[in-house]
Amino acid sequence: MKIAELCDYLGQVAPLGLAAEWDNVGLLLGRRDREATKALCCLTLTREVVKEAIDSQAHIVVTHHPFPFRPFKKIADDDAEGRMLLDLLEHEIAVYSAHTAYDGTYQGINQQIARMLRLESIAPLEESAGFATSFEGSAGVGRMGSCIPAATLEDMLSHFREKFPQGALRFCGNLETTHHKVGIACGSGGDLLALAAARECSLFVTGEMTFHNVLKARAMGIETILLGHYESERFGVEALARQISAELRDVKAWASRTESNPLMLYA
Repeated sequence: MKIAELCDYLGQVAPLGLAAEWDNVGLLLGRRDREATKALCCLTLTREVVKEAIDSQAHIVVTHHPFPFRPFKKIADDDAEGRMLLDLLEHEIAVYSAHTAYDGTYQGINQQIARMLRLESIAPLEESAGFATSFEGSAGVGRMGSCIPAATLEDMLSHFREKFPQGALRFCGNLETTHHKVGIACGSGGDLLALAAARECSLFVTGEMTFHNVLKARAMGIETILLGHYESERFGVEALARQISAELRDVKAWASRTESNPLMLYA
């Protein structure tokens, strides 16, 4: 399998047209005619992940968060990003990112979170134009769904604690409040709060939000659960690695074994 073929496959899993306008997605580094039979999947490219890719002789890194995200003014070994990029180039390791396209696709990260909660009538907070509903669902920004029967905030937190036992769950609200409609945005989802409010969601689940956005949500009558940025997306990377390996016989894909949450808990 060539990198071009793997890119085509990833473009079917997460159509790049779903990505936000500000995002940087697709093949970001590499030659399309090179081999791509070993794919390392990660949430974020770090020096540890780059070393793992080199040591394992990976042909491509499929990273959730784009690298590069913003244009480089220079590529030199006197800064961390420059050194990583030079190492990838020297070892002919390609880089692909789907990011917000994978967040919003039919079976993407937000859809997976909604299914974790066993929500019903799952739909995007905002559908993406040009992407018709399929048997897999709808594509678009964020997700929302109904709790049947209604669940308390404590029920939701308990469910997430089972899924993310090591995470630092935070919340704002009354543990006994019952919720019928939930809004979801993986990663840093504060920008989607207004969409959740417009869809009459009483609970908003995201990875992280600023202090002021949490206060804003409370003023709007919306309770919040913050899973942690890493926790809200890393599991989706693991799912993508399993999917690639299962559906592409010529590709060995795995989720990075060296990647970890950079934020630690002080107990």
